[in-house]
Amino acid sequence: MKKLMLILIAVIGLSGSVNAGVSCSEDFFGNYNCTSSGDTGNWRSSTSTDYFGNDNTTIYDRDSFGSSSYSCSYDYFGNYNCN
Repeated sequence: MKKLMLILIAVIGLSGSVNAGVSCSEDFFGNYNCTSSGDTGNWRSSTSTDYFGNDNTTIYDRDSFGSSSYSCSYDYFGNYNCN
């Protein structure tokens, strides 16, 4: 559930409106991979969970060939924090 929320945040962050141009799937290793085209932009993302339980997401912009990465985890109080 937290990975899905993270992906939705990424989608909304990359586009002002969410359209049907986004497709996500989970691979054999439990990683979430999403691709987008059209009104939602031309990008892909990959989210995996490391040994410590951190969700690590990388977003690749296929137009500018740039990428950005961030990591999210729960703190002691149960808050889900990303940086």
